Amino acid sequence: MITLDRNDVFSLAPFGQGKSWKRTQFLELMQELTEHHARSCPEYARMLVAANCRAPSFQALEDVPFVPANIFKLLSLASVPPEEVSRTLVSSGTTGGPRSRVMLDQSTAMDQLRALLCTLGVLAGRKSVPVLILDSPNTLADPTDSRVSGRAGGVQGFSMLGKFRSFALDHDLKLDPGAIHAFLERTDGDRYLVYGFTSIIYGHVIEPLLRSSQRFDLAQGILVHGGGWKTLAARNIGDAQFRADVAAVSGLTRIHNYYGMVEQMGSIFLECEQGHLHTSCFSDILFRRPRDFSVCGPGETGIAQVMSVLPRSYPGHSLLTEDEGMLLGEDDCPCGWSGKYFRIFGRLEAADAKGCGDVDGYARAS
Repeated sequence: MITLDRNDVFSLAPFGQGKSWKRTQFLELMQELTEHHARSCPEYARMLVAANCRAPSFQALEDVPFVPANIFKLLSLASVPPEEVSRTLVSSGTTGGPRSRVMLDQSTAMDQLRALLCTLGVLAGRKSVPVLILDSPNTLADPTDSRVSGRAGGVQGFSMLGKFRSFALDHDLKLDPGAIHAFLERTDGDRYLVYGFTSIIYGHVIEPLLRSSQRFDLAQGILVHGGGWKTLAARNIGDAQFRADVAAVSGLTRIHNYYGMVEQMGSIFLECEQGHLHTSCFSDILFRRPRDFSVCGPGETGIAQVMSVLPRSYPGHSLLTEDEGMLLGEDDCPCGWSGKYFRIFGRLEAADAKGCGDVDGYARAS
């Protein structure tokens, strides 16, 4: 029996729930979501049958069935009627291949926003603060369009959290010094959030400033960034250089990377002051061995399986990603946050994770 309603999760301290809570309450919520999607999404139900999960019931998080994240590039999966889908999130598709399509109803979209607000409240407080978006307003060119890219979805989500927002780049992705100065004058020395897509920040903000003598004093800000690391990794730019260059041109030292994906918007894995990514009350993570998908132990590299209590309009609550990482520990990070903490190393060399049953076979069966 579910002893915690999913709405009650939003009242919890995001990083205050430890191992025992995850293995009871969180597990029950994952059980309920699995049953809901099996009832409501025929394609997902057939996938469970193909994986011999005919009566989904599990005793541990390790038993929660997963689907490959790239299934959303092949199929449009929904657990609500078509008329209830209010928005379709579309992945950025930076590799030029097919893009993921994630179907949201109003309730799921609102839950994603609420979860983001709760998570970021740990850094900036629950009170709304100004947000400086290190991107162009073109990202939100048509706010009425029901199809939203992952990058635009991130900008929209962070923008809605702020007391007010300003964009640091113009329509041509060039720095807009006037907009930045106006934003800083309006904040009047108060704390604020700075948000952006990692590769956009580096390529369109940091590098132009490094090449010039211009500097901005953003020392009162808290930078939250994610996505686009693959682009920087190809240029041998890692986290340490990113942080050093950001500080050199802006004075920003409170910098928090996050790990997330369009298939699980809202339940981001936020980086603590120790440089570790953390699960929250909205999420959990496992790492699985590529040879047989058995669960890795701490310190062992494997494929990330991510879980979230938020996806209800589509079966994205348990996904096998194409990313490699490693569990570092649980409930004992020096930062004081409870839950698992981990590292993500990047995309698999030949990303072809199959998940709960063969993806191609499942696509044919559906």
